[in-house]
Amino acid sequence: MKLPVTIVLMLLVHYSYACSCSHSMSVLKAFQDSDVIIQGRVIDKSIIPLSQALKKNALEGAIQNPFNNSSVEVAKVEIRIIHSFKGVDKPTVTIFTPISETVCGYSSFKKGEEYIIYATENCFLLDESTSVNLSNTFWTNQCSRTNFYNKREVDELNLVLQTDKTFYYDHFNLKDLQEVTSYIEDNELDVSWEQNNDLQAAEQLNHYLSLIEYGSYMDVGFYFDKNGIKKANFYFNGKITTELAKKTSPIQVYYQNINSKVMLQATVNKDFFESMKICYASNYNRIILANWQNDQIDGHYTEYDTNGIVRVEGKYEQIPTKPHPIDYSDLPYSFWSKRDTNLIVSKKSIRTGIWRYFDGEGELQSQEKF
Repeated sequence: MKLPVTIVLMLLVHYSYACSCSHSMSVLKAFQDSDVIIQGRVIDKSIIPLSQALKKNALEGAIQNPFNNSSVEVAKVEIRIIHSFKGVDKPTVTIFTPISETVCGYSSFKKGEEYIIYATENCFLLDESTSVNLSNTFWTNQCSRTNFYNKREVDELNLVLQTDKTFYYDHFNLKDLQEVTSYIEDNELDVSWEQNNDLQAAEQLNHYLSLIEYGSYMDVGFYFDKNGIKKANFYFNGKITTELAKKTSPIQVYYQNINSKVMLQATVNKDFFESMKICYASNYNRIILANWQNDQIDGHYTEYDTNGIVRVEGKYEQIPTKPHPIDYSDLPYSFWSKRDTNLIVSKKSIRTGIWRYFDGEGELQSQEKF
C-alpha cells in the first residue's frame, strides 16, 4: 500500500523537491492504507544513504527514481514494539524515513521516545510496484498519522479493531450507501440511513465544494458491530465529528431541502488560526465562500455561480469582534437574497474592503470600495 504522498517537483535555481500531503487522514483511513501499525519505543537511530535502506542495486532497477543515491539520506529507526495493531508480531522492527521534510520525511523520531507508527512495506519514494525492501523493514512519512504516543489515538485504533465491519468513503456520496445498505440487509441489522440528514448534508457539501473546485471534501466512516451501527464519523480538513448540526462541533453543516428550496451552511475551524464558511441558497443561486484568520483582521469573500465561476470577490479588513462579522446562522431563508444580508457589513465590524464583479466568463467587469 502507499500513503497519500505527493512529491512536487519545482524548478528553482536547481531542482528541488517539496512534500505535499494530499489530505489529513483519519484513523480509519490510515488503518486501511497502512501495512503496519505499532506502538513502540525508539531504541536506536542512525543516518544512512537511501541505497543502504533497500536491496542491493535496487535504485538501478526502480521504475521511478528521481533521486541520486548520494542526495537522499534516511533515518534508520530501530523500534521495540510495545503493542502491534496491525501487520507484525515480532519484538522489534526497523522503520525508515527520509531525514529531510522536503521529501516527506518524519523528522521527530528521538531515542527513548514512544510513538504510534503507521508504515508501509514499500519505499514510498519509489514506484509502489517496485519491491525493493529489506526484510522486516517498513517506511513511514510525515503524511501518515505517525506521531508521539497519544491515548486518544490508541482508543481510536482499538475501536477499529473491536468493530465487526468498517466502511470508509473519500468524497462521500449517497450512492456509497448502497454497499452499507447491502451489509445491513445481509446481516439483518435494524439500521436505516436513507433519511439521515447529516449524510444528506455531507453529500450536498461535497457537491458544492466540487463545483468551486475547492480541493478538499468530506469523508465518512462507518463502524458496525453485531447489533448495528456503532457510530458514523465525518471528516473534513483534518477535523472529525459525529454530529454535523451540533453547534460545538469543529465541523458544522446545516442542510434544508423544503419544497425544492435548498439551503446549506457549513462552518469549519480549520485550526486555531483559520476558519472557513461555505453557503448556498437556491433562491440566491450562488455559492458563497468566506475565509478568515482568527487572530487577524483580514478576510476574503467569494461568490460563485453554479458553474463554479467567480462572480463577486472581496477582501476586507475588520475590527476584531466576537462573533466574527461574517455570520449567516441566524438569517431566515427568505433573507438569503443578496450579499449584504449574508455578509453583515457594519461600521462597527468592518473598516474597509473592495468588491470585484465578474461576468459569466470570469472576466472582471467592475469594482467598488466600501
